[in-house]
Amino acid sequence: MEFELSAEQREIQALARAFARERIEPHAAAWDRERGFPPALVDELGQVGLLGVCIPDTYDGGGADFLSYVLVLEEISRADAGVGVTLAVHTSACALPLLAFGSPDQRDRFVPALARGETIGAFALTEAESGSDAGALRTRAERVADGWRITGSKQWVTNGGLAGTILLFARTDAATRDARGVSAFIVDGASVEVTHEAEKLGLNSSRTADIALDGVAEEAPVLPEQRLVQPVSLLQQLRACRPVPGRAVEWPARHRVHEEEGDGRDEP
Repeated sequence: MEFELSAEQREIQALARAFARERIEPHAAAWDRERGFPPALVDELGQVGLLGVCIPDTYDGGGADFLSYVLVLEEISRADAGVGVTLAVHTSACALPLLAFGSPDQRDRFVPALARGETIGAFALTEAESGSDAGALRTRAERVADGWRITGSKQWVTNGGLAGTILLFARTDAATRDARGVSAFIVDGASVEVTHEAEKLGLNSSRTADIALDGVAEEAPVLPEQRLVQPVSLLQQLRACRPVPGRAVEWPARHRVHEEEGDGRDEP
């Protein structure tokens, strides 16, 4: 079994490492204090191809493998884990599920913009009364003449105050009380109200928000039928799409040991 990185994987890793050291690491402490990074960083990440590394090139992505994407997450998270979380949710919890479960029209319409960094993706499942239990969520989607009307609220939405494309879960079958009555919708970020920005103990450069899809206007946002994604079977796949940026944990731990030993080293 071959464990060495390929030439392409090493090249992608080096690109991410150089970008992180030059454009992220020098600002990480300030972004943590300010609880956010400049929106221009998203444009820069998109320009160098780091927002769509493992998205096929037919959708304007980098066309690399999943390991290459994990290597990017490690390098970005090593510089600022909050930026790493932003990238991970954008890709693993929005773009990749749309690729796997969206219709051809949905993939063509939404995935290229996510891969290019023209919009950031978010994932909205958790609610105040149900946590991440999809079977207990209360946000509802009701069929209307021109699509679906969604009413409800979501909590702890990573990228919630930043995203232009939100993969949001709502109950489409009021008769059920489990995940079989839940479907996923592609929601425009401009259609939701950010009701609260969370203050966290860490990962502060990553924006975490509560959002609402009711009480904003006289009518809740209406989504066309074409924005309904294949239902909750995609939830079963998401765990495999959320890698842990291990080096981001490893490096601070080693750095702390070196500080205590007084050897001055700052590299793993």
